[in-house]
Amino acid sequence: MDYKIISQLIKDNSGDFDDPDQLDDFMATYDEPSDDDIAEYIDGICPIYYSEIIQEWQDNPEAHGMTAEVFGEVDPSGDVYKIMTTDLYCYYQEQLNGDFAKLTDLIDEKELEEIEAENEAEAQAEKDKRE
Repeated sequence: MDYKIISQLIKDNSGDFDDPDQLDDFMATYDEPSDDDIAEYIDGICPIYYSEIIQEWQDNPEAHGMTAEVFGEVDPSGDVYKIMTTDLYCYYQEQLNGDFAKLTDLIDEKELEEIEAENEAEAQAEKDKRE
């Protein structure tokens, strides 16, 4: 499906997504995105500088503890920045996976509507020919 249509679909249903801007950026980045592309995209948006890691982590309290949720017990004496970065990575990945799944459902619905509209148009054209 054309990116412009997908972008409009995201805008029209922005309330259904956790982060519609991130989803739109992701869809603009990849022609035919897959789960592997999500991981690559998340790698690219995770902060690498300590000050940015701290700020992002503070701005996203939902990310706190995601590392432990995903990977189990975390060594509290480990590198705190690595834990915070992994929290953010897991949080962004969970968020984008959910949004991508919702978008995929919307695209499937839209394509189904288009197919049904084509079938109705063909049926009407066939009916008009007979009359």
